[in-house]
Amino acid sequence: IQELVRLGDEKGTLYWKAYGQLLPGWLIALEGKAADAVGTIEAGIAAMRSTGATGYALWYLTILAKVRAEVGEADEARRCIENAIVVAETTGERWCEADIHRTAGEIALMAGGTTAGAAAVATAHFERARSIAHRQQARSLEHRAAASLARLGGKA
Repeated sequence: IQELVRLGDEKGTLYWKAYGQLLPGWLIALEGKAADAVGTIEAGIAAMRSTGATGYALWYLTILAKVRAEVGEADEARRCIENAIVVAETTGERWCEADIHRTAGEIALMAGGTTAGAAAVATAHFERARSIAHRQQARSLEHRAAASLARLGGKA
């Protein structure tokens, strides 16, 4: 990742430099250090936006939403994931749409606990994620959505 940032500087490619700034935040989050990841991810997103690039914005927003939920920032998590849903609808970028909805379901559960309302919202997102993944023939995403639904107690 440091090499990506170095090459971005050397070659004057702000996009790849920004991408190299965002990836460490994602890796930190994957290591279970969500609180440490938020600032790095946000800085990477800001750097990406400064280039004018919009590709992969859905993925970045989804990562940030999940991390925000993990640190207990439910409102910010919902704002990020709702933003990702709107971006998918307005740009037509659909490659990770199923995962956006699966993550939205997870966020609903993190924020609402075991309430019936949270479970209903999560179920709707998981089912939508599974449907989208099935339509796109994205089997791994379909299985992830089905597993999330099964953990919730629904039929997978």
